[in-house]
Amino acid sequence: MTFGNRLDKAYRKFRKRFGIAKDYRVGRFELTLSPDHQLDLWHKSERMDAPPLAEIARIAGRKYPDLAAIDIGANVGDTAALICHHLDVPVLCIEGQPVFAAYLRKNLARLPAGIEVVECLVGAPAGDVPVEQLRRHNGTAVFLPTAPQKVGGRTVRMRPLSDILRDHPRFARPRLIKIDTDGLDFEILLSSRDVIAETHPILFFEYTLDVRQDACRQSIAAISRLQELGYDRFLVYDHAGHFLRVIDGDVIGPFRDMNRYFMSQRLAGHWIIHHFDIAAFSTADADLALALRDAHRAMIDQGIRDAGLEQ
Repeated sequence: MTFGNRLDKAYRKFRKRFGIAKDYRVGRFELTLSPDHQLDLWHKSERMDAPPLAEIARIAGRKYPDLAAIDIGANVGDTAALICHHLDVPVLCIEGQPVFAAYLRKNLARLPAGIEVVECLVGAPAGDVPVEQLRRHNGTAVFLPTAPQKVGGRTVRMRPLSDILRDHPRFARPRLIKIDTDGLDFEILLSSRDVIAETHPILFFEYTLDVRQDACRQSIAAISRLQELGYDRFLVYDHAGHFLRVIDGDVIGPFRDMNRYFMSQRLAGHWIIHHFDIAAFSTADADLALALRDAHRAMIDQGIRDAGLEQ
């Protein structure tokens, strides 16, 4: 470890110990992160130069001038910043973890006008969830349904997505829905069937099996439900946002193979890739799926040529 790296690590510990927030640029926006947040470190280590959400929003905005997005698991506003990287997009940011929600509200002044915040969880049935079930660590919050509960402790409201949208009619017909909740993504897809069936937005969600015991079953149930609703093209990205492949046709088979890949890591006791990101497109947006695929391929092929590598 170099002297610079040691100094940076020491400063991170100092900042975390004394609760000193930090500023970090996401795209064209300067956001404030909580002292323990590691978004900046993660982006640096993974070289996140072209996050897929920014490109998805750019391509979708060309087709839909009324593009509006919903960000479920909005954290401190970093995903909204990516969605608005190329153009100002109205975004409904939904975040249930109280610390992240507070930073999200602070960052509103640095993001485009038209962004609204809802402080709750998304799911069904509606009810109150103990905050202890949202385990916060280094800028993420994992939902743990079996976590011990404090008597009389603080709670956060869980609401179906359709109920939330009734209170925010501007986002009643979203063109893009992003989900990243570290444990609830599949449940949210399943519980939001009514919204998805009516509006058929582009869906961008985290695909992981390392949080819940029933994640294998839930993942296939969610993909099957999306297929029933007319989603027939899925772009797959690795945990760092690098484009991997397109899944179409027999979609269940490839997703079962992805589950086998995750389970093989779990059985070995060594996780290399904890999750994939999935961009799901309905038949009506097949043109966007193909345009996005071609954009990724062109960018990678150009990088290969620039590096003097053979393909």
